[in-house]
Amino acid sequence: MVVRLEAERQRKAPPSKALERFSRPENLPKVNLDFVKGVRIVRKEGDMITFEQDPAIAGRKIHPLNKHFISRAGRSVRIDNLEGDDKGSEISVTFDEAPGGTTLHYLAETRLGPLFFVTKSLPDSRSKRQRTKRSRR
Repeated sequence: MVVRLEAERQRKAPPSKALERFSRPENLPKVNLDFVKGVRIVRKEGDMITFEQDPAIAGRKIHPLNKHFISRAGRSVRIDNLEGDDKGSEISVTFDEAPGGTTLHYLAETRLGPLFFVTKSLPDSRSKRQRTKRSRR
């Protein structure tokens, strides 16, 4: 079963800086606080990086091996899952200039099936912290 998810997020950084942060798979644990626990780079070939990560969904580790393609000219990142429970899944992120920063457009087509719906309900710790700060003002 393929599950498709589309989302948008706003960042204050300009597109080039946002792309640079997402271009380094070792940043995934910082970006996906509640999902990715660790990343190991297997191979780097220019703007193509093969890496393993330690994500867990609902307490289950999914053991993916990913290939990360960076298109600086196209302001995009694509991650193909080569091995593991989500083999064949693809995630792409494009970075568009927006007033005051960047709009990130996410498109995920995952082969995790019903298990992927759990990821959509996981709390985003960074958003929770921002809401808490705003409510105190």
